[in-house]
Amino acid sequence: MYISVLQILPFIFSVFSDYKRFKNKQIVFLKVYFCVYSAKLKNIIKKRIIKFAASKKRHTFAALFRKSKNNKVVDALSYKTKFVSKSTAEKEWLLVDAENEVVGRLASKLAYMIRGKHKTNYTPHSDCGANIVVINAEKVRFTGAKMDDKEYVRYTGHPGGQRFATPKEMLAKKPEEVIKHAVHGMLPKGRLGRAINTNLFVFAGAEHDHAAQQPKKVDLTTIIA
Repeated sequence: MYISVLQILPFIFSVFSDYKRFKNKQIVFLKVYFCVYSAKLKNIIKKRIIKFAASKKRHTFAALFRKSKNNKVVDALSYKTKFVSKSTAEKEWLLVDAENEVVGRLASKLAYMIRGKHKTNYTPHSDCGANIVVINAEKVRFTGAKMDDKEYVRYTGHPGGQRFATPKEMLAKKPEEVIKHAVHGMLPKGRLGRAINTNLFVFAGAEHDHAAQQPKKVDLTTIIA
């Protein structure tokens, strides 16, 4: 059963009076949120606050209610965060088969791996992802009526040079550009994004030019982007 406000007030005033006794030794800024269930618990909290205030060492608030005998002090230098640079990044070569894959979901997983987010040492400001070879780009698919309704817009750079194309037309002419366009929209824009874009190699058929790199085939069902 909770103790009423009138019962808690004397306890609060007593704590502040105890702080005045120790203000010359240490200034403690402490914000306590608590619900007092019994007079016994109230006395325990009061004793520990006084003990904490009297301590000459600097502690965190967690140390107030911690048993020092059972807890070990963790060395903060033993688990430092390591940032990967371009020279220290261990970039692997991966092979992805795009046959019968939905373009948007395929592109999100490719961007996820090119960015390096599947690694434990992912560094946002570094090109630390994987080099990905995509095959069978001409066999991707779109959901719904996007194959005929979706439009790609480009400009030739000349007056009246606006051009439109549907995915069906793009797959017939340049199937590689469908995947490149989708992945490019999911990567950062700027100098880093342009560098990351060079890690994607898309081929229309089942053959590719990177057999020497021995890319490792990836099962896309295991990638959650």
